Amino acid sequence: MLQLKVMQEDLKKIAITGNMGTGKSAVGQFLRQAGEAVLETDKITVQLYENRDVRGLIQDKFGLGFFCDDGSVDRRKFAEQIFASDADRAWLERLFWPRIKDEVDLWFYKQKCRQKRRAFVIVPLLFEAGWEKFFDEIWLVRSSREDILTRLQIQRRLTLAQARKRLSTQMSDQQKIDLVNLVIRNNGSLDDLKSVIQQLL
Repeated sequence: MLQLKVMQEDLKKIAITGNMGTGKSAVGQFLRQAGEAVLETDKITVQLYENRDVRGLIQDKFGLGFFCDDGSVDRRKFAEQIFASDADRAWLERLFWPRIKDEVDLWFYKQKCRQKRRAFVIVPLLFEAGWEKFFDEIWLVRSSREDILTRLQIQRRLTLAQARKRLSTQMSDQQKIDLVNLVIRNNGSLDDLKSVIQQLL
């Protein structure tokens, strides 16, 4: 007898957000180690830069100055332009956010098919994109400004001025606290953060 797989309808959708450099990816890593389903929207963004149609639209808008010899987007150079111009950043967000949302929806559908009880999506610009309404819970990862600036300089090789500029384009954590269900403070070691995640699960 043919048996059809029934999708679970009550998949809990949990967003993980927070400013750059707060440790969202580390939280995602620890969740995966615990067997949780985790999607990072930043990785979708990287894939979009490899999409021919997206590259064509960027070229039409900005010319060839932000492309490498192999035809790929020089994302480090392009980021300097995007973070220097509110208008250019808004244009890129209008291009990327709907496409990212489509990928997130498809991924949620796959998690339902796999009978997952809950699924986590790391969305750095959750509130800026207006996506908070698409999730059942929101977890905010916070760190001290000093720790954030240090991580951005070391991990992303930004100057202090660049790190400060990029942080200034995002909502402050203080603005988000009253809008979330849970706050994760990441001011210690990775082991400390891992212990916090394990306790939450």
